[in-house]
Amino acid sequence: MGVRNASLIAPTVVLLSITIESRYRLFTMCLPEPSFEQRVWLVINAIPRGNVASYGDVAHLAGHPRAARQVGRILKHLPNHSHLPWHRVISQQGKISLSGTRGVVQSDALRQEGIEVSEAGRIDMQKYRWRP
Repeated sequence: MGVRNASLIAPTVVLLSITIESRYRLFTMCLPEPSFEQRVWLVINAIPRGNVASYGDVAHLAGHPRAARQVGRILKHLPNHSHLPWHRVISQQGKISLSGTRGVVQSDALRQEGIEVSEAGRIDMQKYRWRP
């Protein structure tokens, strides 16, 4: 998905010109603005391979800078079959927030993308943070 920042996730207006009985009628259809959850998905999907973003970064880009915890809840409820690169979202301090098996899965996925993860689950935010 080619989304680079939150301004590209604005409501879309589509104009349709339809010929009916040799007359042109102009219809305007306003597509609903994406929900916060949908904007979070779009932002996370835009994080490039080999980069990470914090929960706060995602919230900010999705239009709610103080909603980092909501981003965490949204990711917690992703379906198991989701292809969203959730593993690229980490804490503001550059740490993997998940524990147990999920934390290991996230560390492994980040390492497979070439991101250095310390044994303590830390990532160098200066080096790997996504800056759209």
